[in-house]
Amino acid sequence: MRTSCWLAVAIFANVAGCIADGFVCDDDAQCAVGGVSGRCEATRACSFPDATCTSGWRYGALSAGHLAQQCVGAVVGEDADMSSDFATTPGDLDGTPGDLGTTPPADLASQGMPGDMAMPPDMATCTIAFKAATTTEVPSSGSMSIVLSRPAGTTTGDLLLAAMFWGSTNNSTLPSMNAPTGWTLVRRTDNSPEASLSVYYKIATASEPSSYTFATSTGMSAAAWIAAYSGVNQTTPIDTDKGQFANNSSTTYNAPGITTVYANDVVLFTVGAFDQGTSGDTWTGPTTQRKQINNNNAKSIVFGDATQTAPGASAATSATASFTQDYALLEQLAIRCQ
Repeated sequence: MRTSCWLAVAIFANVAGCIADGFVCDDDAQCAVGGVSGRCEATRACSFPDATCTSGWRYGALSAGHLAQQCVGAVVGEDADMSSDFATTPGDLDGTPGDLGTTPPADLASQGMPGDMAMPPDMATCTIAFKAATTTEVPSSGSMSIVLSRPAGTTTGDLLLAAMFWGSTNNSTLPSMNAPTGWTLVRRTDNSPEASLSVYYKIATASEPSSYTFATSTGMSAAAWIAAYSGVNQTTPIDTDKGQFANNSSTTYNAPGITTVYANDVVLFTVGAFDQGTSGDTWTGPTTQRKQINNNNAKSIVFGDATQTAPGASAATSATASFTQDYALLEQLAIRCQ
């Protein structure tokens, strides 16, 4: 399609040409579009980073033939190796305008981009944004509910995350927790039978209540937080997570460490810790600390987050308390972009 060729010429400063309705490259420099750096494959088609492909690369929308938007290495048949098809320069781009004419086609006369030439998904920018968080405390072990207020500014489609460090030293067995309608458990990490760190999520709807009540089967005390994030994948918001019971006295606790699959994740680290002798603990960290709270009865919880642009192992992060803790329950999770 000649529109494709004209647009490729308009976008790429040093193009080699357009063949078989697709852009043809000679080097990686010709595959940089909209701030995204691609690479020129042996097929002379541009590919761009995509973690969902086994190879980690996907052909762009302007690639020739059936390569367009296919994972690199996954194409078979006549498009598997197109290098021989592009050994010579087509007549239309040999320096003579030929039947392309001396001016671009009419549909490129305006500044607008034709609908079929819109920016492909593999070049789209994906950003998760923290919106707000609230905390709550249950100072007495006689309560059987944890009530968390909806974060300010929560709108339809936002991700709501709630983490609760709860329990009682009087427990003989681990109690149960019932979440409000619409909430999904990410992970519960236990120090049996005394305490648990429970993490839940939900996607906000147009009719969110002002608060959420998590009911427990026995009396307990708790420290908890809830946060709202925008720009998160609506169907599978959690990329990966890991919980850990740190059965040691310490002031500093390190994140368990996770390996993300997708680009531009936000990685959260939360610590629920118990200090029998102190009720006024304060915390330093983790990365980009958002909230911390002490329930004035030996339990405290803190969380923070950081954006991880490339898939892979999470950066090391930790949280340090002002007094030595008896033990801690840890959770690290990554939330996905749309």
